[in-house]
Amino acid sequence: MVKGRLIPCPERPHCVCSEYQGPNFVEPLHFTEPPQKVWERAKDVLLELGSRIEVEERGYLRAVFTTKIFRFKDDVELRMETEKSLIHIRSSSRVGYFDFGQNRKRAVKIRALFHQRRK
Repeated sequence: MVKGRLIPCPERPHCVCSEYQGPNFVEPLHFTEPPQKVWERAKDVLLELGSRIEVEERGYLRAVFTTKIFRFKDDVELRMETEKSLIHIRSSSRVGYFDFGQNRKRAVKIRALFHQRRK
């Protein structure tokens, strides 16, 4: 994180982030339920999709996804902004330039599952 925000994406197509406008922008996760409840739901979604949570601090987490074929590592970060009722997301490949849209697809899938599981 940089000054309380997720790190901006480099000018490469293998990263998406909800904190900054531009070609790498994706929508954050919006919520209306209590923050602790939605945070647990977001973590459950990441685990269900096969991630390993490596770091969790108050309102922030970093998880790692490993691609099936080449075993590349992709990082997903979440940062909760309770006063705005949203969770920012960043998904990025650790290596390479192009990811065939996998990080964008992953962020969209995380958001969709997060909202499907609303109770």
